[in-house]
Amino acid sequence: MTIVTCDGHSYDEELLPEGGWALDVGARCFKFSNHMARMGMHVIALEPDRSVEYEGSRDIRMLNLAMVGTPGFSDAMYAGWGDGSGNHLTGERPEHAETYYSVPCLSIGSVMASHRVKQFDIVKLDCEGSEYDILWNWPRHAAVQISVEFHDFLGLRPRDSFYDELFAGPLRDYEIVRHEWRPLCAENPVMNYWDSLFILRPEFRRTPSA
Repeated sequence: MTIVTCDGHSYDEELLPEGGWALDVGARCFKFSNHMARMGMHVIALEPDRSVEYEGSRDIRMLNLAMVGTPGFSDAMYAGWGDGSGNHLTGERPEHAETYYSVPCLSIGSVMASHRVKQFDIVKLDCEGSEYDILWNWPRHAAVQISVEFHDFLGLRPRDSFYDELFAGPLRDYEIVRHEWRPLCAENPVMNYWDSLFILRPEFRRTPSA
């Protein structure tokens, strides 16, 4: 196991085969997407902010979509601010939001079916609170690695018992490699699960030819 970090998200580089599949949910600046493409991965990058465009590697397919956990959920309202920090799906327009509009949504199962992906080699989730619903409705073996920034620090964790239930339920076939309650850095002492990494146990991973 060789754990490295890109754009605040950890992963095991030994589990990324050249020509494999990466899903970047909350791509925005495309740092993670570009890094995966340079490693020889095919990348699907989801970013719901319609002001964000991508022109770069042909190995990256950028979609102006949001990811949700519930299959069949076709659209949601998206609130945004000028710098993009804190943009999120919401049922009501937040005070001081600069933009508020409907965005199309897909579940991870829909993304996999439309791109004929049987199993992602890595999924990165940095989606401002949507990660809880996505993981709660996780198809059991959808990815070998899941790298997540949670948003407990914004009070978005659905309930106190969420993680115990998640690891005993939808993610029961994953090893918890990183999931630490810690400050982001010395300059930002806010406590959170900033960089969690879950890796599918070997017996549930597909071989490259499968």
